[in-house]
Amino acid sequence: MLKKTIHFAVSNALVALFISGPTNAATYAGWLKQIGVNDVNLSASNWGKGTLIGVIDTGINPNHPVFTTGQVSKSLSKCSAVSFVCSNGLNDDAGHGTAVSSVMAANIGSPLSQVNLAGYITKPGDRIGLASQANIASFKVLNSNGSGRSTDVASGLRDATNAGVSVVNLSITFGNSPDIVSAINYAASKGVTIVWAAGNENSALLRNANTIGLTKEAVDRILFVGSVNSKNVVSSFSNNAGTGNLIATNGQVTAYSKKWLVAPGEGILAPQVLAGDRGWSGWNGTSFSAPLASGSIALVQTAWPILRKNATADDLLLATALDLGPVGIDSKYGAGLIDLNKAFQPYGALTVKNSNKQDIPVTSLTGKSITQGALGNLNSVKALLSNYTSFDSFQRNFTVNLSGLLIPANNRLSLNPLPVNQVSRPNALKFQDGTELTMLEYKQPEESELLGLTDFEKSSLVNNIPVYALVNAKSGETIGSGRGYPSAFAYSRALSGDDDMSTMSSNLNSFGLSSLADGGTFFVYGNKLSNNSRFAFGYSQSANQIGNYNPSQFSRNMNIGISQKITEETTASVNLSFLNEKNSFLSSSYNENSLINLGENNQTRGISFALNTKIGQKSGLLLESGMSYTKDSVSDTGIINGVSNVLSTSFGASLVSNDFLQMNDSLLLSVKQPLRVVSGSTSLQEVSVDQFGLPIYSNRKLGLEPDGREITFNSTYSISSSRNESLSFTASYSKDLMNIAGQNNASASVFYSLKF
Repeated sequence: MLKKTIHFAVSNALVALFISGPTNAATYAGWLKQIGVNDVNLSASNWGKGTLIGVIDTGINPNHPVFTTGQVSKSLSKCSAVSFVCSNGLNDDAGHGTAVSSVMAANIGSPLSQVNLAGYITKPGDRIGLASQANIASFKVLNSNGSGRSTDVASGLRDATNAGVSVVNLSITFGNSPDIVSAINYAASKGVTIVWAAGNENSALLRNANTIGLTKEAVDRILFVGSVNSKNVVSSFSNNAGTGNLIATNGQVTAYSKKWLVAPGEGILAPQVLAGDRGWSGWNGTSFSAPLASGSIALVQTAWPILRKNATADDLLLATALDLGPVGIDSKYGAGLIDLNKAFQPYGALTVKNSNKQDIPVTSLTGKSITQGALGNLNSVKALLSNYTSFDSFQRNFTVNLSGLLIPANNRLSLNPLPVNQVSRPNALKFQDGTELTMLEYKQPEESELLGLTDFEKSSLVNNIPVYALVNAKSGETIGSGRGYPSAFAYSRALSGDDDMSTMSSNLNSFGLSSLADGGTFFVYGNKLSNNSRFAFGYSQSANQIGNYNPSQFSRNMNIGISQKITEETTASVNLSFLNEKNSFLSSSYNENSLINLGENNQTRGISFALNTKIGQKSGLLLESGMSYTKDSVSDTGIINGVSNVLSTSFGASLVSNDFLQMNDSLLLSVKQPLRVVSGSTSLQEVSVDQFGLPIYSNRKLGLEPDGREITFNSTYSISSSRNESLSFTASYSKDLMNIAGQNNASASVFYSLKF
C-alpha cells in the first residue's frame, strides 16, 4: 500500500535577488524584531551555541556562505528518503531546505543592498538568521519537486533523533499517518521538540480531523506554527488550527489550537541555491514561520536546559506569546505571536528556596535584616546576595539582587534626642540621713529632631522616652529601676558607688553586653561586700516593640559584677553578662521570616574588666575591655543555615575632669572600640544549576568579621553658670562607624539648658 505523498509548506517564492553591496554592522531584520529578537536575549542564549537543530526537508547546501564553516554537520546530515534515491546525496535539489535552515540559523547579515519585501525593509548587514551559533543537521526526505512520502518523513524523524538533535523543524505538510505518529513518539521519547509548519491551504489543519496514537510525552513536545504578515495579521494562505485535537494514548485530549503559534511568514529573505551561492529570494509560507519557532526553541533551551528536560520549551513560547485576534487561545492565531523578549523574562513568581527547600516568592521578601555594630554591614553575605539564584514557574534560573535585604542601621547614639544627657550626671536630691534620690525623665523629642530618621528610629524615640529613679543609701546600698538608655549609668553607679566612674562608664556604654539590650525596662541593685568591695546585679531589656518595623526582635541582658579597691585611688572590677536575643544577633536584628536569619534565639556570654583611678581630687580615668562568646545556632527558615561560635571584643578609655578650667565646669574625653566580631562564620546556601538546568545546593562558609573597625572619639565640655543654667559643647569623630570600612563621621553640637 502506497503511503501518502506530502510536499513542503511553501506558497510562492518571489523572483530571485542577487548580491550587490557591502555588508555593514549587524542589526536585525524586521521579521526577527517582530518576534522580540534583541541583543540581550540572543546573548543570554549564546546565540544557540552548542545546540543541534534538525531540519527535515529537501536537503541543504552545507557550504553555502550563509553558514559558517562547520556549522552544518556533514557527518550527521544525510539522505533519509526511503521511497526515492537521493542521486545528489544530502545536497539541496530544490532550495527549500537551505532557505529554511538559513531563517533558523544563518550566521551572516544580509549581503544585499536595501531590500523592501512585504513590509520589511532589510538593510545591508541586517541579521537574517535566528540561532546563528547553532549547528544544523539536515535530513533529506523531499525530492527536487518538493515531494515525498510519509515513510520518508518518518525515516527522517528517526534519523534526526538518533543524530542527537534537541529540536527538529518540519516545514512540511503535517500528516497523521501511523508511521509519522510512531516516529513523533520516538523523537519525543528521546527529548526532541517537534516543530511543524501549519501548511498553506487556507483551511483547518487536517480538515479538522483528530490525530490519535500520540503519547502524552509527544503531545507535550509538539508545536504547530501558522503565518502572519508584517502587521501581525494572519496570512491569507496560512492554515488554522480548526477544531481538531491531539488525542493521546492516555485519553488526554488537547486541541490543536493549544499547541499553535504564529510567526512571520511573508517576504522572508533567504538564499535561493538554484540561482547559485549569490542568489537570494523573498519566501512566503508557513515553511518560514516554523523555523522561527524552531530557532526560538533552540535559544531558550540553550539558555535553560531544564526546558528540554521538562519538555516545557514549547509551553514557554505558548505562555509568553503576544495574544492576537480574540482574547485568549483561538483557532486562527492559537496562543499568538512568538515573543522572545517576553520569553526571556521570568514567568510567574520568582522564588528562592530556604534551608528547608521551601519555595519563597522573591516578591514577598519583606523581612529585612538591620545590620549594625559588631557585624558591620555583613559585606561577605551581601556580595553573594547581590547575585543570587532564583527560579521562575518554568524552573528557569534567574539571578536576583537580594542585597537590599540587608539594611545598615544608623549609629545607636543617634537614637538619643539629648546626647548631652548621656555624659552629664543627673541632679540628685540629698536627704538629711544621707540618702540620695536621683529621678530623671527625658523630654519628648521635637519634630525637628526626628528629621532624617527611619520609622524604626522614630518609633524607638517617641515610644521609649527614658525615665528612671535611683536611690543611693548612706549604707552603700543602691537600688534603681526605670526605662530607656540610662541603664548603663544606673548599673555602673550600683557597681562602683562613684558618680564620676558612672559618668565615664555610661559614656563608653560598652560595659558588658548591656548596650545590646537597653531602651526598655531595667532594674539594678548594688551593695557593699566590705569597706573596699561592692557587688551589683542588673537586668535590662530592649523595648517590647521596636516600632512597627520589627516587633519580633527582643533582647534581655543580666549583669553580675564585683568591684574591689586596690588602692585608695584605684578600683578594679569584673563583670559577667548573659545576653539572650530573639531574632537578633549581637544587635543586628531581623524578622523571624527573613531570609537572612541568624537564629531565632541567640545566647551570648561576656566578661569585661574595668580599672578606675582617681587623678587628684577632681579627675578620674577609666579603662575597660570586654570579650564575649556567642553560641552557635541553626536556622532553617532562610538561606542562612547556621552560625558558628562567635568571639567578639570591645575596649575603651574615658577621662573626666571636674573644675577643669573654672568652678562648676567639666571635661569628658573618651575613646572606644565598641563590640566587634573577631572570629566566627556563617553558612550561606548557594545555588547553581547543572548541565541539565537542575538546581545544585551547597553551603558556603563566610567569615563574619566586619571589614572595618570602629574607633570613636568623644569630647564634651560642660559649664554651669548657675544652679539652673548650663552650657555644653560636644564633639565626636568615628572612624569606620558601625564597623563599616570608610564610613567615617564627625559631629559637633552645643546644648543650652535653662530650668525654671
